[in-house]
Amino acid sequence: LADVERLAGNKEALAEHLRRASDLAETALSAEFRRELATLSRDQGDSSEAVSELRRALEHDPGNAELLEELAGDLSRLGRDDELVEILEQQAALDSDDPSRRARTLARLGALHEEQLDDTEAAIEAFERASAEDPAQKPIADALERLYRKTESWEKLRGHLESGLERATGRRAVEIHCALGALMLEQFEDVEAASQSFDAAIAIDPTARPALEGIERIALASGDEDAIVEAFEREASVTTDRSRLSFLVWELVRIFEERDQLDEALLWIERLVAAMPEDLRTLQTCARFQEALQHSSELCETLERLDLLLQGEEQAANRRRLAEL
Repeated sequence: LADVERLAGNKEALAEHLRRASDLAETALSAEFRRELATLSRDQGDSSEAVSELRRALEHDPGNAELLEELAGDLSRLGRDDELVEILEQQAALDSDDPSRRARTLARLGALHEEQLDDTEAAIEAFERASAEDPAQKPIADALERLYRKTESWEKLRGHLESGLERATGRRAVEIHCALGALMLEQFEDVEAASQSFDAAIAIDPTARPALEGIERIALASGDEDAIVEAFEREASVTTDRSRLSFLVWELVRIFEERDQLDEALLWIERLVAAMPEDLRTLQTCARFQEALQHSSELCETLERLDLLLQGEEQAANRRRLAEL
């Protein structure tokens, strides 16, 4: 009868026949029989019964990876997290010959501990086991970094980042160097190590803003004006962010003007004019420096640009200056 209902696609009747056969059976039913019952129970909205059938199936075939995966899914949907921990551990044990897959299973276990069971210590342990299996998986590395920061496990975080650098290249290496630099600066107060990390990031990507800003923080904290100028010039030379360029140039202009190094100030203000050709303040400052340094032809060009932006008496005064030139 079960075969008839199966062919007819009548799932409710099929489930009834299979359950009746289960009740009448004097010997253990096959794992596939139990798995079919589990599927039918799930289709009928009874995930709890599906879990029971899958557990019975596993008694008959305890190493069946597909049964374990189905059971894990049902337990997850039911929110039976403590039982799910047990099943994930079993899955991880079965995956011993596949490090990458075992790492993903252990990462799933770590996420369960962190997000559902609120057990940070167990989550860290699971993610550490996952990382030991496959340290190249970025989601696992990111989870460990997050948890080490959450628990303020600074030594562990340092070791984790340094270990990650052994395998990282390109953008990932830049990210880790920046993170390590910030860690050494903020938590270990090791300026030299922080500088080395930031410099290593910049060597890979000269536009790496976290590293450039890290160097600037070190310079500002030192109070060494030459170091500050060098750090600001370093970023200003590569940034494509106009607002950031504006901030850096005005800081450099202030310092150079205080030093009476108007030629240096002019070089940077002209760079800002190129990036912001219609900014009134920048053009006026550029004209002031060009006049002071007697750069007549360049001043004439700047005043002509200003003429398009000024009105009334200011425009008239600007035109008189042009006429004098």
